[in-house]
Amino acid sequence: VIRLVKGLDRIPRGRPARAFAMTLAAVTLALPQDAVLPDGKGREKVENACTVCHSADRIMAQHMTVDQWRSEVRTMVENGASLGPDEWEPVVVYLSKNFGPPINLNTATAKQITEGSPFSEAEAAAIVAWRAANGRFSDIKDVKKVPGVDQKKIEALQTRITF
Repeated sequence: VIRLVKGLDRIPRGRPARAFAMTLAAVTLALPQDAVLPDGKGREKVENACTVCHSADRIMAQHMTVDQWRSEVRTMVENGASLGPDEWEPVVVYLSKNFGPPINLNTATAKQITEGSPFSEAEAAAIVAWRAANGRFSDIKDVKKVPGVDQKKIEALQTRITF
């Protein structure tokens, strides 16, 4: 795009080619940029193996369980994804923690919370303990009251947390 914009000065004024080039540059700049995958162990492997064929947006739109992600990774490797056998599990863990199914914080066990999210075991235990002491969560504000839970993780999972 920068080369295209810099090259506009070489196109004579008033010519249809200049108008076309300017329109093309504007459209290219207006295209949405691909989303950025969340940080975490396994992200680099996902970027190197999965984004060759799939956009980050497409990956992030999937919400599967650990077993579903494992099956999906196996299928992708069978279709040519460049992952060695020792690289599968870190990819599955990364995908399931960041793009797992919705988590009902009023019914999930600590193990279910940990498996389906980036919450640590201690954070998941704190969520379950808070729920036992204070009753059901009614909204995201209640979850933010739980001491010892990373607020950034709550924000990141906001669309996957149900009550």
